[in-house]
Amino acid sequence: QSSSNSLTLIISCDDILTSYLDGELVTRTTTDDTWTAESYVKVPTRTKLIAVHCHNRGGGYGIFGSIQIPGTGEELVTDEQWMCTPATSDTNTDWYSIDYQMGEEWKAANILNDHYYYKYIDQVSRNAKVIWSQDVQSKVWCRREIVGMELTGAGNFAPPPNISLSIELLI
Repeated sequence: QSSSNSLTLIISCDDILTSYLDGELVTRTTTDDTWTAESYVKVPTRTKLIAVHCHNRGGGYGIFGSIQIPGTGEELVTDEQWMCTPATSDTNTDWYSIDYQMGEEWKAANILNDHYYYKYIDQVSRNAKVIWSQDVQSKVWCRREIVGMELTGAGNFAPPPNISLSIELLI
């Protein structure tokens, strides 16, 4: 059983990645010539939202990442459970915050068939999908809410401690 209070998100974006946890900036890459380099982000087990902005500067595009949950064989991966939208020029939006209300422009992530990621990025789970917004633009915002769950380092996704569970034993 792990006593760690954080897990590691391994993520890549073709080309420039900015990532947030619960509304706080945690990663920003500044160049597009390292898209094959994974970013390693410490994710506290009580994280409720992972948000990423990816800026494609030409050619292929995609977001690809995973979190392994130690001792369980479980993982959180980029897949259709992520919600994505083309990034707008509205810099006043707080799309990366927990309280942000997604509108109808947010859709389930588009799963791309770009398997070249698997060749270059070997630390990300092979269960992860390469994702992007349904409406292909050069900049995209994607979010994965984990609200109502806790990422535990020692088991399944579990309810946070403020949710009580009642178990009745029948003898």
